[in-house]
Amino acid sequence: MASIYEGRPWLKNYPAGMPHDLIVQNDTALSDFLVSAGERSGNAAVCYFDHTLSYGEIDRLSNHLSAAFADMGLERGDRIIVDLQNVPQFPVAVYAAWKAGLIVVPINPMYKEKELSYLCKDSAARLLLTLDEIAGRLDLSFLKDTSIEKVVTTSALDLLPPEAEIPGLLKGLKKMKAPGTEDMLDLIRTFDGKKADDPRITPEDVAYLTYTSGTTGPPKGAMNTHGNIAFNARVYRQM
Repeated sequence: MASIYEGRPWLKNYPAGMPHDLIVQNDTALSDFLVSAGERSGNAAVCYFDHTLSYGEIDRLSNHLSAAFADMGLERGDRIIVDLQNVPQFPVAVYAAWKAGLIVVPINPMYKEKELSYLCKDSAARLLLTLDEIAGRLDLSFLKDTSIEKVVTTSALDLLPPEAEIPGLLKGLKKMKAPGTEDMLDLIRTFDGKKADDPRITPEDVAYLTYTSGTTGPPKGAMNTHGNIAFNARVYRQM
């Protein structure tokens, strides 16, 4: 007996002109970004308070950071934990990771040592990238029992223009450096003009390892491939 899914009954609810199938070639989450950066380099990609970062700026910054990741010995398929608030460094770190062939593990910035320890161990991540204010509130000694080898920090102030007035939400915030950590902007400056070798990402490669909430058991890492993300982007564009 044929499955109801073979008949695709949901198609009758599609609006006129909506294609029933989407063809995705060899597109990836990374190649999609690189196309945008190439075609719309000067266009605003991220708005941060009253300021913007262009596709070209994010491309350039992520190139340099990808070179730093490679210099640290991170290799294709390695995981890095990205523990950030909604700051421009998030897309910079993500694209840098993908340019080095790494898998991004995005996590809730409210997590404390117990949750972080579990995620670091379960993902076998080698690097933790977080805000300096988050690192300053944590006892980072818990990382000794995990696979984390490097901690990189950044400030919510870092990618504001030098002459910009500090937004009200960030008033009183000071850039700090936790002992034993490296600064993201320092790494970007050190590797200015460089980028990691092309990792030749494919649609089957994992882009994100996203963890479930853990309501019915320990959180589990869900593998989201570059092909998944590229396909979903096309679905949203059509809808």
